[in-house]
Amino acid sequence: MKRIYALMAIALCLALTLPLTVWAQQYAGSSAEALEPSIDQERLLPDAIVSTTDWEELAVGSKGDQVKALQKKLILLGYLTGAADGQYGTATTEAVKALEQYVRWLEQDEIDANATITATFGSAEAPESGATSSQTPSTQVDGIADAKLLAFVMDEEFPSARVDLKSGDKGDAVTRFQRRLAALGYLIGSPDGSYGSSTQLGVWLLEYYNGLEQTGAATVDLQKIVFAGNAKPPANPMLQPGSTGDDIRKLQERLRVLGFMIGAPDGSYGPATVRGIENLQTYFRAQEREALIAEAMASGTPAANIKIDENSFRTPINGVADPLLMDKFYAEEFSKIPGTLSKGASGEEVKRVQRRLYDLEYLFTSADGAYGGGTERAIKDFQKRNGLSQTGIADQTALEKLFSDSARKALRPYLLKVSIAKQRVYVYGLDANEEYTALLKTMKCSTGLPETPTPQGTYQATTGPGARWHYFKKYFVWAQYAYYIQGDYLFHSVLYPEKGGKVMKSSVRNLGRKASHGCVRLTVENAKWIYQNCPPGTTVVIY
Repeated sequence: MKRIYALMAIALCLALTLPLTVWAQQYAGSSAEALEPSIDQERLLPDAIVSTTDWEELAVGSKGDQVKALQKKLILLGYLTGAADGQYGTATTEAVKALEQYVRWLEQDEIDANATITATFGSAEAPESGATSSQTPSTQVDGIADAKLLAFVMDEEFPSARVDLKSGDKGDAVTRFQRRLAALGYLIGSPDGSYGSSTQLGVWLLEYYNGLEQTGAATVDLQKIVFAGNAKPPANPMLQPGSTGDDIRKLQERLRVLGFMIGAPDGSYGPATVRGIENLQTYFRAQEREALIAEAMASGTPAANIKIDENSFRTPINGVADPLLMDKFYAEEFSKIPGTLSKGASGEEVKRVQRRLYDLEYLFTSADGAYGGGTERAIKDFQKRNGLSQTGIADQTALEKLFSDSARKALRPYLLKVSIAKQRVYVYGLDANEEYTALLKTMKCSTGLPETPTPQGTYQATTGPGARWHYFKKYFVWAQYAYYIQGDYLFHSVLYPEKGGKVMKSSVRNLGRKASHGCVRLTVENAKWIYQNCPPGTTVVIY
């Protein structure tokens, strides 16, 4: 860099022209063998000599190997995205304009530096103090890559970065650096020209995987490594909202089986995956916290006096599956199952168990991390369904089965059949062969009128119990124990003109015949029974 600045100063003093011409002449005869390899290890100019005589002026409409070589360099420097296709179009023109503006800044740096030197040491041509130069950068921002510009930018000593970048910085320099971070797999989100927490994390990851001190700041030296194509990518890709593909599906399957995500893998990084990753990040955070507390206690600090600085945690909670998080999650030493848990236990490991039980439909409350009676009953049901001893304790045998692909989902205890012809609801339970053949209850009902029929078909009541008191806005009436069958169609009690009031007698008299607007009406007692005993996922057959 010092050599370049010295040459630029000589050019200013001797030729009263700006450095670009001198750079072009100085580098005439440099061999392509000295060029750094591009990020994909292809040579920029396989057979060319970097000099002004070897370059033709390139502009819109130009085609061929020289255009492709320029595009590869522009991509490597963060001015251009996409593939180098050898076609000098609009995108290449805009990238060259950005490069030209950058060169103008380099020229201005030298003009300012020369003016400072003149002011310091004195000159017959310069004022005694407050010296400034009347010169201005000569490079034109026109999107045309002339021979001088090409010789300069293609040289191995091209100064690819001017200033350090850090959190809070904004502008074109940040954008082009972010583009390279994205290409390497370190950027969260898209390049936006703002050096925020996501960019800082990306730099931290870049430093980690390249064996550098982790500062989160993009120094000039770090930028040069990136722009030279010498930075190593991470072992795992950056997976984030909007990502799709096999990597996402693989991640989802692991998150689900190990108790961090609820829902079926679909290969699309949506809200369920974001929540799953946040759960995983919280899990790692808890481990970090325990380690910090243990370290403090080992040094003699009483437990009551230990305070953890939130900034000391390395794991962010942002719902993004960054490469380092994936390294830890896929590592052989990752604990696939927790230790034995029983009633009274609490913490992140209990949450994992609860999420897995929820996903397998044994538990229908939120994962609160407290191993109470509901979790104990769910474990017993799981053990029974999977042929294990029904202890209610999540021992190693139960946990190994729970966190496996072979874990059997819960069977819903009942099957509900609605006969429109007979205006009856039949409740079937499981027989010894786990088939719904045992008729347990028969309930009189009212289905939809001919003009508003109850839809026939087989439904999974995925929502299940709704409001204790449900208001029908269209008809200005209330009902109790709303249970969702599909969409707006419900099981519910007979009607009330007002919440908590007296039942509408006509609604009671009409039980046993079509009278509703599509829902299935029941006595209060029967509606309450379904509401309390049929969990989400119960099959409802209307025929």
